[in-house]
Amino acid sequence: MLTAVSPGALPVGGRVFGLSLEYGPLAPATARHAVRPVLEAWGVDGDRVYDILLVVSELVTNAVTHALPPVMLHLHAAADGAGRVQVHVTDSGPRPDTSPPRASFRTDTRASR
Repeated sequence: MLTAVSPGALPVGGRVFGLSLEYGPLAPATARHAVRPVLEAWGVDGDRVYDILLVVSELVTNAVTHALPPVMLHLHAAADGAGRVQVHVTDSGPRPDTSPPRASFRTDTRASR
């Protein structure tokens, strides 16, 4: 399972990786190149690495396209060994007054083959 969640929803335990990304069109590629060796070091299998890199690329692209810098990427691998990896991307863009607070946003993305 791949999960993209809001800041403040990081579970306790497991492995954590964080990266501040330079704001611009190269941010998605930078994120993918930084994340791949981390996932491999964590023992994530090849198919799952590909799926996670796709989620990372999409979330970072959205942040760079629709938000304001800085853009931060965080990964969290569950401590229970179930192979779950959470992908968190935060930015500093203002939220519309009609939307709920950022902390209440949650998107679950499940990738399976």
